[in-house]
Amino acid sequence: MQQRIYALTKVERLIQTNGVLRKLEEKDIVLVSMWIADFQTCVTPGETIQLKKAKKVAQQQFQKNGLYLYEIEGKAVSMANTTRPINKSITVNLVYTPSDRREKGYASDCVAALSQLCLDQGYDSVLLYTDLSNPTSNHIYQQIGFKPVADSISLKLI
Repeated sequence: MQQRIYALTKVERLIQTNGVLRKLEEKDIVLVSMWIADFQTCVTPGETIQLKKAKKVAQQQFQKNGLYLYEIEGKAVSMANTTRPINKSITVNLVYTPSDRREKGYASDCVAALSQLCLDQGYDSVLLYTDLSNPTSNHIYQQIGFKPVADSISLKLI
């Protein structure tokens, strides 16, 4: 997979929806498990993750306290995770919006709100990796304020 590493030091996109960013709660584990399973299928076509394993990942994210949901009118519509805090930077990953909620700006607003939260918490930069074959996500992240840092390749050995 051809990847690009991005860094953000200032959120340049205003929130477009009337959503609220909140931390993952225990009540969300089942929903997030399904989202994680679908996320895995989306990012690695042909590979699936069993719901049992996805639930374990969701529970781990709950314990790590870094996963956030973006809600519209009290209903979760997107998610993003923070991970790998190093000195003054933190990484955002696991950005996902269910297919029936896409193209409404929810993922963009989720990432923008989470990135701003990270900056407000004292991080100087927010990092993320993208799949270069997905022009939509690469465009959206740049609109939020992410700037390309480097390209990389992820190889799967068989």
